[in-house]
Amino acid sequence: VTAVADAAAGGYARVDATGTGVWQVARGGTAAVAVENDGTLNVAAEGSVAGSSATAFVSAGGIIQQGPVGTEQASAGVVNGGAMTVSASAVAHATVNGAATAIAVGASQQGLSGGLLSLTFENSGSLDVAAAASASGVASAGAGALAIGIQQLGRGDSSAIADVANSGSLIVSA
Repeated sequence: VTAVADAAAGGYARVDATGTGVWQVARGGTAAVAVENDGTLNVAAEGSVAGSSATAFVSAGGIIQQGPVGTEQASAGVVNGGAMTVSASAVAHATVNGAATAIAVGASQQGLSGGLLSLTFENSGSLDVAAAASASGVASAGAGALAIGIQQLGRGDSSAIADVANSGSLIVSA
């Protein structure tokens, strides 16, 4: 999956680029989402902009499991035995004000349950996540990069389990 955005203007210019490999959502009494990757999953998002004022916002997500919401039970599971690469790059060149933001997330699991919540990520393969941002401007310039390998957020009213097992390679850089 590749998302690329480029823009140029004599005045204000802005780019937004977002790439997502897998996005899952589930709702119900028992809600479950699952991904198994034994192959290759590459997600790259790039944005480049130039103008008197320039803003670039770029985000990339490998596997997004959002809101398994179950009234009784909810689960989100990822098994990665293959290769996952997620990258985001944002560049803003401005003659006055420039700003660039890049966010890359390997896997994000978010859930809510009235009973049991289970979030699991098992990695025996490789997960490489990178974010880079660059900005230039005569009056002002700002750049920010955020890279997250695995994010697990959730709430279970009776119990909640968030588990990561990594016997492979996990590299995160920003």
